[in-house]
Amino acid sequence: IYDGDGELHPVRYVRGLANAAVRHGARLHAATRADTVAADGVRTARARVRAGAVVVCVNAYSQHLLPLRVRPVRGQMLASAPVGRRVFERPAYANRGFRYWRQRTDGRILVGGWRDTAVDEEVGEEERATDRVQKQLDGFLRSHAPEARVTHRWAGIMGFSHDSLPYVGQLDSGVWVNAGFTGHGMAFATATGELLAGAVRGATRSETDLFAPERR
Repeated sequence: IYDGDGELHPVRYVRGLANAAVRHGARLHAATRADTVAADGVRTARARVRAGAVVVCVNAYSQHLLPLRVRPVRGQMLASAPVGRRVFERPAYANRGFRYWRQRTDGRILVGGWRDTAVDEEVGEEERATDRVQKQLDGFLRSHAPEARVTHRWAGIMGFSHDSLPYVGQLDSGVWVNAGFTGHGMAFATATGELLAGAVRGATRSETDLFAPERR
C-alpha cells in the first residue's frame, strides 16, 4: 500500500485540460488527420497550417509523423457488472505495475494488465482483446468475485521509449515532441507538457538533457 497514491478519471481530466485550453484562446480541431509535419507547419489532406512552433504529442503513434523510437504496446482490461459487496477497498497494482485492479463506487470491478505474461505478443497498434490475456484477467476476477459478470473488454495502445523515459524536446528537424511515456502518461505527460511549453518559449531546465528525444 502506497499512502501517497490516488486515482483520477482520465477522460474527465483530459476534457478539463481541453476546456481550460479553449478558455485561454486555444482552438481545437478534433478528427483532423495530420499527414506531415515540419518546423513551420502541419499539412492535412485539405490544407497547410503554418505555425511558429509544431509540437507532436500523439505518443504511441508519433512514429507515423517522426523518426522517433516509440514502440507501440497493447494494454488490456475488462470490467464487470456492479457487484453488491465491497471486494477491493482501494485501487491496487502488483508485479511492478504490470497488473492492476479497482472497484468503482457503483460496484463495478475493473481488472487490467497481465501483459507481462505475453510481452512479445502485446506489441503493435492493433486495439484487440486477446484470449490469452483476457483469460488471465477472468481468472483473477473469478478468484476474488466469482459472482461478477464481465460486461466490457477492451484494449488500448501505449507508447514505450527505449529507456522508459519520455522523449521531450526539439528534434534536429526543428519539430518539437512529447511522447514515449511507457505506461505512465497521466503523470509524465502533465509534467513534461509544462516543461515543453517553457522550452518552446525559450526557457531551459535541467531535465531537458535527460529527456532529449535524440539521446542514445
